[in-house]
Amino acid sequence: MLKKPFTSRSVRDRFDLLITRYAANDRRNQKKSGTEEEYSERDQLPQDILCLIDGTSYKIKRSRKDGGSASRKDLAAASQPMNNTAARKKTAATRDLYMERYAAYRDTPPESAGIDLDMAGKRKSDQNTDYDFMLKRMRHEMIMKEKECEVELRRLAFEESKLQWEKELKIMEHEERILGRRERAEEKEERRHRAEEQRRADARDNALIQLVQSLTAKIN
Repeated sequence: MLKKPFTSRSVRDRFDLLITRYAANDRRNQKKSGTEEEYSERDQLPQDILCLIDGTSYKIKRSRKDGGSASRKDLAAASQPMNNTAARKKTAATRDLYMERYAAYRDTPPESAGIDLDMAGKRKSDQNTDYDFMLKRMRHEMIMKEKECEVELRRLAFEESKLQWEKELKIMEHEERILGRRERAEEKEERRHRAEEQRRADARDNALIQLVQSLTAKIN
């Protein structure tokens, strides 16, 4: 578990420290033996990085917390340029090797490319299947909605027709009631008129009878 915060400054300091120590040891070994050593896989990466740094303007800085005399000596040794022809050739060869590796990595598809294509095709097929299913479902829902709307329109038309019929029925009943009252009134008036005529006829008859009786009494 790291106790220091992970920042770009801390990464640079750590990188400079590792390269400084490795470069110092490498320079000392070359001075002692006079020939280039064979590097293990673990040492090859810092060696390649060091070769690349030698061909650039990058300056290795000493960490503020690493101020011992041994570190200053390492920094001085690491800062010495690789001025021999073999070192310069190695730097160029290292760059060319990295360029070749990068080109080969870029042009070579990963082993999982075929699997990824198959998975992409399967996902596309699944998406098409899902799309077709959703399309059919939407069409079915639209058809059902249209049928529901048609049924609702028919129900509303029936309700409107029913209300119109009930309205007409009430009008007819009202007219019948009015007509009935009128007819009954006319019948009542007719009966009253007949009764009045009968009363008058009876009165005339009575008057005539009394007149005849009076004349008969006078003659006798």
